[in-house]
Amino acid sequence: LNPFTLIFLILGYSLPILVVRDYAVRHSFGLLGLLALGLAFGIFNEGLGAKTMILAQDLPINQFDGYGRLGSVNLPWALIISLYHAVAAVILPIAIVHARYPALKNHPFFSKRTGIALGIALLLIACASFLSPLRLPGTPDALITLLFLMLVCVIIAR
Repeated sequence: LNPFTLIFLILGYSLPILVVRDYAVRHSFGLLGLLALGLAFGIFNEGLGAKTMILAQDLPINQFDGYGRLGSVNLPWALIISLYHAVAAVILPIAIVHARYPALKNHPFFSKRTGIALGIALLLIACASFLSPLRLPGTPDALITLLFLMLVCVIIAR
């Protein structure tokens, strides 16, 4: 077990998915609301974390290289990879847990205060990581664009 991988899995997937799930449960979101939150998670993960949404070239699927950019954000790639994350990393795991443990379906795992604190902490860590020189440095304008897109997804979910 690589400690970096373990930290990435906890901060990049596990805790954010639990925060998304609790938010969806607290607001009684259905499938479409969860899909919108999943899109926001996709932006969080691939945009702020992995930074693939700001790559101009050498995207994981090279057909997305070099087109459809808004500033320094590749919008077609952002949509496709966020949709993938919404289904594979958010909707399916939550549906499996709710099917396996139906008594927990309508009960948040965290208190409201803890959920808010975790959400803010994860977002601040992701923003700091995004602006760091790791892999490639993100720019403030790209950060604002990605955060705005996440906010739009959360508003749509509500």
